Amino acid sequence: MVVITTLLSLLAYTPAVLAGWPVAKTGSNFANRNSSVKPWDVIVSTTVATTNAPATAQLAKGACQGTSPLLNDGANYKIWRNVKHYGAVGDGVHDDTAAIQAAINDGGRVPGGLGAGGFTGQPALVYIPAGTYLVSGQIQFFIGTQVIGDAISYPTIKAVAGFRQANIIQGQDPAQGSTTNFFIGIRNVNIDSTAVAATQGIVLLEWAVSQGTNLINVNFHMASNSSHIGVGMATGNGGGGSGTHMADLAFYGGGYGIQFNNQQYAMKGISCFGTTVCVQLQHYFALTMQAMHFENCNIGVQYAADHSGGLSIIDSTAVNTNTAVNYGNATLLLENINVQGGNATLVIGGNTVLNRGLVGKTFVWGHVYDSPTSGLSVDDGVFLPYTQRSPALITSGGNYYIKPQPQYTQYGAGAFVSVKDQGAKGDGVSDDTAAINTALAANAGCKITYFPHGLYVVTDFSMSLQAVAS
Repeated sequence: MVVITTLLSLLAYTPAVLAGWPVAKTGSNFANRNSSVKPWDVIVSTTVATTNAPATAQLAKGACQGTSPLLNDGANYKIWRNVKHYGAVGDGVHDDTAAIQAAINDGGRVPGGLGAGGFTGQPALVYIPAGTYLVSGQIQFFIGTQVIGDAISYPTIKAVAGFRQANIIQGQDPAQGSTTNFFIGIRNVNIDSTAVAATQGIVLLEWAVSQGTNLINVNFHMASNSSHIGVGMATGNGGGGSGTHMADLAFYGGGYGIQFNNQQYAMKGISCFGTTVCVQLQHYFALTMQAMHFENCNIGVQYAADHSGGLSIIDSTAVNTNTAVNYGNATLLLENINVQGGNATLVIGGNTVLNRGLVGKTFVWGHVYDSPTSGLSVDDGVFLPYTQRSPALITSGGNYYIKPQPQYTQYGAGAFVSVKDQGAKGDGVSDDTAAINTALAANAGCKITYFPHGLYVVTDFSMSLQAVAS
């Protein structure tokens, strides 16, 4: 088997696009657009010369091989940036605000991309090595910004004691509404507000974003018993957004871990330790929480929604938490909840509904179909038959199997091969079929094939699929 992936652990992540479909399409007309690149047009397959450069010789420049074909002179546009190349020190003493922002802004990047509708030909992969980076002002992301820290030793972005702005990091591009904030990500970092006064309102990460975004492997360190908020979703168009996934986040201290104000999400592996409220629900349509952990909190999940849909919490744990779930007038499903200590598992409208754990049990409040043939009913709490879980889907403890997103920290540099070292261009014009097929076939079962940022035109993928299947 061969893995087609992006390099996270050593050099960071750059997305790739495989193109070659006959679809009529018109892109945004921005000033620096390279109009000759039309990967959606049908082309005739050609043979591309390949090379056999060793992986170890090319890995160090692998992340720097990314290009932006949709820009004029896009071959020279810098996708990958290391904040230390822009003057960041990361010693916990120097102010690194300007350097981090310079790395994000480089190449003339502006809010909203270069064209209408959020279309951008100026993506940025901003890598932060290990260290502590002091910031005295807000760090602003734009559409197409991916900020990724060292996967082995997470860097820390820490607000100075005199920090006076509302957010340490503003993840939402200000030129777009929350529901059109795409292709933004942050992972493998610590964000720290412990030096900021406990009484000061501050949001560590403002995250009113939508699809194509990722928030993974971030630790939020906040002052205990403070007004600090780990993740907020309050800016732009009344807040909100339309995201889909966040995972493996940890919150320490603070008033709120997440103030959730979004259309829908799947949350996995969210943990809060000593946080007053781990997750406060302000607005949502559909929300699934899996493998949540609340420890020494006042409330695990708090309902404060103006508009709400359905919430499911499964395979989660509350330890010494006063109230695991404080809910309201909306549909709720709880399944396999382990409660250790605390006063209540579920409080609704100020009344304790459950004061015991739900290990191996399914409990529903709200809209329920009691049987396949029954109509919709509204139940003020009912136990349903426990979901029959296939042995292939569960761990030895009975929880659904989950795993973190791969970081590849167990592999050395020689485990990765760039398709560009096999002759692929990724320029949106050249036929990269032969080069990609060569790379996949040569590295099946032994190497991880890496696609630097670009547009890869393919006309025949059958050989590659055979290589993957092998």
